[in-house]
Amino acid sequence: MVNLDEYKIDKIKIKGEEFINCKSRKKLIKVTPEEEVRQKVIEFLQKEINVPEKMLEVEFPLSRIESGNKLRADIVVFEEIDNKKAPLLVIECKEPKIPLCNGVYEQLREYDEVLEPKYIAMTNGIDIYIEKYKEDDNEFLKLEKIPKYSDMLLNKGQEIIEEQKWIRCNEEDYNDIEFLLECYYPLITEHIDDKEKIEIIKFIDSLYDTSVRLENCGNDLLYIEKDNGNLNKSFGNSSGDGWNGLYRIFLVKYKENYYTISLGINLGYILVGIENNTVKHHSLQLRLTKSTFKKIKNGYQVIHSGRMTVGNKGAVKNQIVLDYIKEKCPRILNDNRIILGNLKLNKDSKIIDIKDFIFNLIEYSLLRDEIREIE
Repeated sequence: MVNLDEYKIDKIKIKGEEFINCKSRKKLIKVTPEEEVRQKVIEFLQKEINVPEKMLEVEFPLSRIESGNKLRADIVVFEEIDNKKAPLLVIECKEPKIPLCNGVYEQLREYDEVLEPKYIAMTNGIDIYIEKYKEDDNEFLKLEKIPKYSDMLLNKGQEIIEEQKWIRCNEEDYNDIEFLLECYYPLITEHIDDKEKIEIIKFIDSLYDTSVRLENCGNDLLYIEKDNGNLNKSFGNSSGDGWNGLYRIFLVKYKENYYTISLGINLGYILVGIENNTVKHHSLQLRLTKSTFKKIKNGYQVIHSGRMTVGNKGAVKNQIVLDYIKEKCPRILNDNRIILGNLKLNKDSKIIDIKDFIFNLIEYSLLRDEIREIE
């Protein structure tokens, strides 16, 4: 993550309105949240990435490449090839409240089809997402950060972010408890018997198995827009420690707002992280025990009591949580328990579908954050 707030933009007030003197466009531009992001990115590119001023253009009209095209690319960084300027990096800028979702990415790819740069990026001033085109495979690869200008020219010094692929156990492996405990430490806890450990490991395999993506699905209230696969992340807690490990990442739209949801398992807990422009924390830490991972016919049921805390205020009365869930999402409430999902097993005793469970878990965690705001 790049801290663009360290780049201060000088503003000029004229007749009660604020303007920015854009050095690239050589004129005054009215201040908007998106324009502030654009100007900070320009400063970042020139001061940190060392892009020469003459190799950067703002609001570049695509009609200069494709006649009749009315689109304008926010920022284009050029390189020189055969004494001519050629697009090297294209950046789409959005205001901070706009998430870097599929719609922004598709807009960026429209610019790519015309300009054919080696790099494409998008930012809302909080996050910067950048990809590099790999010609041999005809695909884009996500990078850790924007490389220095000189490194982009020489195609070096670039850390590629690779999704953490999860390899499921085969049936023979599930019968070797010592092998499983070695491979899955420290994801599971010692406080359950070996049979339950094996079933929980099957559940872990199902959660991290991204061969089937869960995206472009939901309802008017909650919509899972993108399944970003597995990535290593870290979430802090009130004690100053952290929950570091592998999470499955989703971009969701909930009540017209966007959130990044991270689902993980560590030390015998199901972990749900929630992030947006203002918050990054665990909304739920559900310990997998006999009472929360309950055996039912042909599978298991994941249950939560509704217990929760609100920062330094301490525990919330359990009935308050249950009443709120009953009002907002009654389908997951049964006999004063939160039923997050039934995990059915196939003939090989492998969990075959956890989509409903993931959807319920995300919605329940977001509702818990609403309770925190009320309390």
